[in-house]
Amino acid sequence: MWIVKLNKGKTMKPGKLVDPAWDVSFWFAVLSPVFGILAGFLAAFLIYH
Repeated sequence: MWIVKLNKGKTMKPGKLVDPAWDVSFWFAVLSPVFGILAGFLAAFLIYH
């Protein structure tokens, strides 16, 4: 998978609770617009309902 290729060079640090495949900055960049759009729909629904 392409996610594995992105994180191939990373090594697991001892005591680290997060899986190395969980790249926080990548998922934050991907999901931020999604949450923004969802919040916009929710605000529009609450205003115009």
